[in-house]
Order: sequence, then structure tokens, then C-alpha cells
Amino acid sequence: MSVTITYSRGLNLSYNRACEQNNGQETTNTVQFFDSGIIVTNNFTGNKINYNYSVVKRVISNKKLIMLLTKAKIVIAVEKAEFTVGNSEELIAFVDSKLKTFQNA
Repeated sequence: MSVTITYSRGLNLSYNRACEQNNGQETTNTVQFFDSGIIVTNNFTGNKINYNYSVVKRVISNKKLIMLLTKAKIVIAVEKAEFTVGNSEELIAFVDSKLKTFQNA
């Protein structure tokens, strides 16, 4: 499952830092969900961050976003409208099944 996300514009410190790192250009990330974990790739730099499902504390969903909150208080936010493969319902079911695996271990 793959999702491309764009940082929100505005007076957001994370957004401003990302733009500085990319010579003022808007940053996009691709978030991919695999059986083995989650990979977040910065599409400008190519940098990747790997997450194991064991670090995901909970899944929060609203009208526009699915947010995975990690134990380190990092939020992996995915816009429901930006899926390139799969959809938000499939993602929530998939991640919930992975979380149950770690809770039962």
C-alpha cells in the first residue's frame, strides 16, 4: 500500500524546516506500508525512515487524515484523499491487524 503526502503549507515549523532543506521547494513524502513495516521516503532528498509496527501506539482517524502515533510521539499522518494504492479503510484494517499481532505477542 502506498500513499504520497504533501506537508501542509502555512506557518508551521516542520513545513518551514522542510522547505529550507529543499531550497524553498515544497516537500512531499511517500509512505509505504508493508508486512515488515512502514517506510517514509522524502521525495526530494530520497532519505528514508523505517518504522516497525511495534512502535505504533495507536491509530487515529478523522474525515481527512489517518494518523499513526508512535511510542516516541512521532505522528505519521496520511491524507485519505492521497492514496495511490489501496484506500483508507484497507489501511486502517491492515495496521490494526499488525498492532493486534504485537499486542498478543
